[in-house]
Amino acid sequence: RYWRDWSSDVCSSDLRRSIATEARARLTDIADMKVQQLEVWRAERLAVSKSLQFNPLVVPALLQSLNSGSDRGAIKTWLEQLLTAYQFTAVSLWDKDYYRRAWLPAGDPGHEWERELIAEAIRTRTPFLADLHRDDPTGAPYMTLVVPLQSSSSFEPVATLLLKIDPERFLYPVIQAWPTPSGSAEAVLVRREGDEVLILNELRHRKHTALTLRCPLSRRELPSVKAVLGYEGVVDAIDYRGIPVLAAVRHIPDSPWYLDAKIDTREVFAPLRQRVVLIVTAF
Repeated sequence: RYWRDWSSDVCSSDLRRSIATEARARLTDIADMKVQQLEVWRAERLAVSKSLQFNPLVVPALLQSLNSGSDRGAIKTWLEQLLTAYQFTAVSLWDKDYYRRAWLPAGDPGHEWERELIAEAIRTRTPFLADLHRDDPTGAPYMTLVVPLQSSSSFEPVATLLLKIDPERFLYPVIQAWPTPSGSAEAVLVRREGDEVLILNELRHRKHTALTLRCPLSRRELPSVKAVLGYEGVVDAIDYRGIPVLAAVRHIPDSPWYLDAKIDTREVFAPLRQRVVLIVTAF
């Protein structure tokens, strides 16, 4: 019995360290991969905006059409091409006086707060991604790519494009995908809002969480809170279910986003329990 207990203790101690080291390395790789995917996705959206901002074929013709009020059919055709080519869900064209001059689809509502986005684009003369919000009136999450349009002869933007992005098409699937079979693992995307952390995506173990579930910064055991407070790397934490997890936390560069890729500690050490049972039953 002494040999059995000693063998079990030594094996479990060594195996626990080995399993923990491997799990931390794997979580690090997964978190790094997701950060890179999100960086590329954001960069691709902004690259689209740069190709539109100073387009020498489109902007002068667009300016002439806005000034004269003619050839609105050509503007609509161009907007349709943007929707199709880049898979935006809606697009609207606003003039420099903050009036919405054309939009698709036809029933897409305009919002007063969109003028704030246009004001920022005109002020900075720089395209940007407005962060995830809930649509009104549908309640669906979306982002907006804001593009000030400028001609080579104008210092101020002559118009602004608002291009709506559906995160369900690519962003959320990238976050939610896990590269290996797991019963508990998930990735969580968050941003800080004041003294709270806002969950940006749907969670695996709780429904209807995107842009609705908030956690106070006082809950420092949460991996998402650790992330927004500046932690980087793999941490032991307690997740939103109150369950111990191992989590890799990261900031997404050039964005207000933070990511934690996590897995239940119980699942991580399941092989250890199985090995100990085998050792004990073998003697």
